[in-house]
Amino acid sequence: MRRSSKLLLVAAAGVTLVGGGTPAFAAVDVTPPTVTSVSPPDGSLYLPTSTVPTVTFSEPVQPATIKYTFTDPFGVNIAGTAVYSSATRTAQLPAKVLLLSPAKYTMKVWYAQDLKGNTLKTAKTWTFSTGTAPDTTAPTAPGTRSPVRSHRPQWTSPGRRPPTPSA
Repeated sequence: MRRSSKLLLVAAAGVTLVGGGTPAFAAVDVTPPTVTSVSPPDGSLYLPTSTVPTVTFSEPVQPATIKYTFTDPFGVNIAGTAVYSSATRTAQLPAKVLLLSPAKYTMKVWYAQDLKGNTLKTAKTWTFSTGTAPDTTAPTAPGTRSPVRSHRPQWTSPGRRPPTPSA
C-alpha cells in the first residue's frame, strides 16, 4: 500500500490548506500613523496669543501616547496636555500658560501609537509667531488732503472747514 502525500500550497492570492479549504485570517496592521496636517500652518505670522496648535493623524491613535514639545522663543518647553478627538483624528496641543507677543514658537509631535501599537516614524516640526501685523497705512500730515478721492476735497486739519464750492 502506498502512502499518499498532500502538499501545502501557497498561492499569491492566499493560502490553501492540506486537504483543501481556505483559512480564516486577518491582515496584520503594520502601517504606522503619520501627521497629515497641522494648524496653524508652518511659518504662520501675527497670530493671537490664544492660538491652540492642532495636529491631524492619518489614522486613529491612542490619546495617552501622543508626545509633543511646545517650545517658546527662549528654548523653554511649555507644559501642556494633548486633547484628542477620535472622530476627527485631531489632537489639540494647548499651552498651560499665556503665550507671549510678539514671539516665535516651535511645535514638534514626536511620538504617537495607533490602535495596533504602530508608532509614528517621522516627527513633525513646525513654527508659528504671535503678534500684531504691522500698520501699513500711509501716514498723512495734519492740514493735508487725505488719500481718499472724492469730488470734494477732504481736509484733515482740526478746526478748519473745507472751502465751499462756488456755484
